[in-house]
Amino acid sequence: MKVYYEATNQNTFEYLPLTFHIKEGLTDREFGKFEDTYNNPDKNDNLVKYPAMGKELWIVKPGENTNRGCGITVCRELSQIRSIVQNNMVNGKKRSYII
Repeated sequence: MKVYYEATNQNTFEYLPLTFHIKEGLTDREFGKFEDTYNNPDKNDNLVKYPAMGKELWIVKPGENTNRGCGITVCRELSQIRSIVQNNMVNGKKRSYII
């Protein structure tokens, strides 16, 4: 989808949500990008701005293909998202997250 929108000179994120794939917990570079976007939404050109909307809602879900809808959480607060992402070991296996 991203390739299509870029090829047609359209902003991908007017159609698809901004996404971060966190593989290494809170120290992951992608998590840093997410935090920057969370803390400074006006500086991110990829976010679609909705003036009437308050603080953003974020969907946090396991990054593995086998989640089958389990473990999906809707968050508003950074502290809640940090709490989920810092727990990147489940049953002895490393877990990634999609925000």
